[in-house]
Amino acid sequence: MKERWKAVPGWEGLYEVSDLGRVRNPRTGHIKAQHRHGNKYLQTWLCSPKRNAVCVLVHRLVLAAFKGSPPTDKHEGAHRNGKAADNRLGNLRWALHASNEQDKIRHGTRLRGARVGNSVLKTQSIRYIRKMRARNVPLKALATRYGVHISTISAACCGVSWNHV
Repeated sequence: MKERWKAVPGWEGLYEVSDLGRVRNPRTGHIKAQHRHGNKYLQTWLCSPKRNAVCVLVHRLVLAAFKGSPPTDKHEGAHRNGKAADNRLGNLRWALHASNEQDKIRHGTRLRGARVGNSVLKTQSIRYIRKMRARNVPLKALATRYGVHISTISAACCGVSWNHV
């Protein structure tokens, strides 16, 4: 199958994006470098003589060029297979946030619990906290022990957070 190229909306004549997720200058054929945004989505810089340089997410460029603008402001680019660097057109769609989150749960890429980078508590700690709460250990004592706010302990005990444990 041959790679298809379309003009990047708003950047016609300056940049094109392919159905494989590559971005190029149509005059020179130079392929733009891409880098990870927060170790997740690929992004690239677009610039012109009349505008400041802007950093854009590649999957949004692919969707805009091949599928058009998002249906509403609430739609976001979703990766069907959960691989944030896979910006092939067939892997992308416009989706509402709730649908995108369901996709993340389905393919196991949604960060939960200890996988969240700034998480202080771990799965074993949550089990212990719930056990101690069942024995009427005060929230404040548990919060002090783990160095977190009382509301964090309360949310974990009630299943508002850490409901997968």
